[in-house]
Amino acid sequence: MKILPLSKDMPAILWFAMHPNGKLVLTGLENQTAVIWNTENNRYKVFSKNSAAINTVAMSKDGKYF
Repeated sequence: MKILPLSKDMPAILWFAMHPNGKLVLTGLENQTAVIWNTENNRYKVFSKNSAAINTVAMSKDGKYF
């Protein structure tokens, strides 16, 4: 797994879940967003801000659902 550089402007990661293949990481950030990171190519997808804090994140054992 590659270590991704973090920006000083990035919100704190409160929760994370790892895909079974180790290539994707789902995070819940302090700014009420969820982000799924691809550890192989440093790409990510930000999911719209939620109206409430993200208190936990999880991924199914087969990695199809989060």
